[in-house]
Amino acid sequence: MANNVKFGSLNEIITFIDNVTQEKSERKYNDKLILDEDITRAECLWKLMATTGFMDYIPTEKDIEIVWNILEELNQEDINRLYYKNNLYSFMENKTMINALIYILKTLDAPFLNPNKVPDIIKVEMEEFYDLLEEYVYYHHQYIDRLGRVKVMKRDVSIIIDTDSSIVSLDAWYRFALSKTYDIEMPIKENYYDPVKFIENDDLKVVKKAEPVYDYSFYEDDMIEVEQLRNPITIVPQDNLRYSIINIMAYCCGKMVVDYLERYSKNSNSYDKNRERCLLVMKNEFLFKRALLTDAKKNYADIQEIQEGVMIPKDKGMTVMGMPITKSTLPKRTQDKLKAILYEDVLNCYNIDQFKVLKDLSKVEREIFDSLSSGDKEYYKPASIKSQSSYEDPMRIQGIKASLVYNKLRDADMEAIDLSIRNAIDIVKVDINRKNVESIKEEYPEVYEKILNLMTINTFSTGIDSIALPPDVQLPKWLYKFIDYSSIINDNIKNFPLDSIGLYRHDKDNVNYTNIMKL
Repeated sequence: MANNVKFGSLNEIITFIDNVTQEKSERKYNDKLILDEDITRAECLWKLMATTGFMDYIPTEKDIEIVWNILEELNQEDINRLYYKNNLYSFMENKTMINALIYILKTLDAPFLNPNKVPDIIKVEMEEFYDLLEEYVYYHHQYIDRLGRVKVMKRDVSIIIDTDSSIVSLDAWYRFALSKTYDIEMPIKENYYDPVKFIENDDLKVVKKAEPVYDYSFYEDDMIEVEQLRNPITIVPQDNLRYSIINIMAYCCGKMVVDYLERYSKNSNSYDKNRERCLLVMKNEFLFKRALLTDAKKNYADIQEIQEGVMIPKDKGMTVMGMPITKSTLPKRTQDKLKAILYEDVLNCYNIDQFKVLKDLSKVEREIFDSLSSGDKEYYKPASIKSQSSYEDPMRIQGIKASLVYNKLRDADMEAIDLSIRNAIDIVKVDINRKNVESIKEEYPEVYEKILNLMTINTFSTGIDSIALPPDVQLPKWLYKFIDYSSIINDNIKNFPLDSIGLYRHDKDNVNYTNIMKL
């Protein structure tokens, strides 16, 4: 609808012109009653040329001449329709459409929350609004190379797709509509709205009292409860307007998707003629506040606010899909800290402050360093290893090597890790070599000798980079000197999606943000 599907050849331009001009029998509106003024042929040509660019297609002078000659043969109504087809924002600039949008928003006495169910108070107006967009803007013809476009076309609106779903960004539409309505008085701008129900654990439950609100304190280095000014489920006036603007367009898009699927199913012989209905059905389900994308497939995070008209509590709205910050190999506390930064600094703020993101990550880095220095095991890498005989080359498995180191260096009264069975362990990254091992020779002579003996094995001849600890065993004091703080901190915070918010590392193998390691 917003002119984001580009032409890839002269043939596609001509096909588009032919398809639109053949819609005469479907037209029911008079341009003189809807449009502020007629479109010139030069404006129409400019719009068509601005719609090129798919697969790097650039029209030649000959292509432009051919299109211009075609336009000269068309009547004024066809020129108007060609210009506005797939040209949502230009069409909405007409006074008729702006007034229609304002009237709908001013008529609402409660926010429009469910795009699948239009409030009765605006039902007639919404049908008329949709009919206008359907006739002037909606291009229902299928592209021949649609499968190729799915794979290679750069997306501006349909930002995330899966087998049976698509997340569409309506941010541009929201900002456009807001610019036309921000100074106009309307009931939904004045009132707070309390939904009767909200979603919790996939069930609908009545709101009884507000949940505590927590914030992150840099001074206390923990989550603290803060004073709550209102029920977190209460919709404030700004949200009333935002939800309504978004769902006006979501309703229209939903109807167009159903219509397009019906046309597609008829062409593909999947239309149920007996029941006169399409066998494919799609609906609007979630309204997202913001989504963060990464370069990896099925790897994103978002905040869900509404599910089919029902509010989702703030503490249950964030979803993280496939991102490394949720991997089981990452300590639970690190996951919680990184998700808190992702939520507060990226997904749930008006503008993303890159400096604040770095500052908060540095805070996590300091906490990890202090925790490691105190002997706490919370930030070590949790791992699970199978029996040693299960691996073709056991010494290539970090968990096996680290467990062997522990068995060789443990105190005599401590139980060894049984490598003939499956084990849960914590892996501690260390840096032990022939030079720095001398630092414990006087204080821990027995351990010193064990390390030297271990280094006679080829696998450890150049040094020891990790040691395993059973979950119930504390870190030996002699090991404090050899903890590889930098590697452990990097392992904990390196997977935060900085690239996705425009922050790039020169050295991705070393992501410490402060000078802690020089202290």
